[in-house]
Amino acid sequence: MDNLHIEESKGVFSNPEITLNKSTGECNIEGESYLEDAYEFYQPVFDWVAAYAQQMQQTLTWNFRLSYFNSSSEKVIADLLMMLKEYITQGGSVKINWYYPSEIDDILSQGKYYKILTELPIELIAYKLA
Repeated sequence: MDNLHIEESKGVFSNPEITLNKSTGECNIEGESYLEDAYEFYQPVFDWVAAYAQQMQQTLTWNFRLSYFNSSSEKVIADLLMMLKEYITQGGSVKINWYYPSEIDDILSQGKYYKILTELPIELIAYKLA
């Protein structure tokens, strides 16, 4: 099992930077997720989490710092969070930080929605856009 790193890309469609570290358990998704086929893009993330659950069984710390995401990405993020919930039920440990720009209420609202939907202890953390 390797670390996973996907560079951020901006254009007609944008993808976030993703960094998943198997040694530290730190997982970061940052930027904009405006994708035509979010499931295809995020498939390596789902594969990585599945492999981590089988091989590592340590604490994962997820930092979501998205400044924008479309409805396709919204569903995939919900599915990823549900996968992390399953990891917890199998004995794993997960900490989730949901960073939201204090200027954008939609991102905060989505974090609250995910918290209710998944019943995960998601920490909501405000930051200022640069």
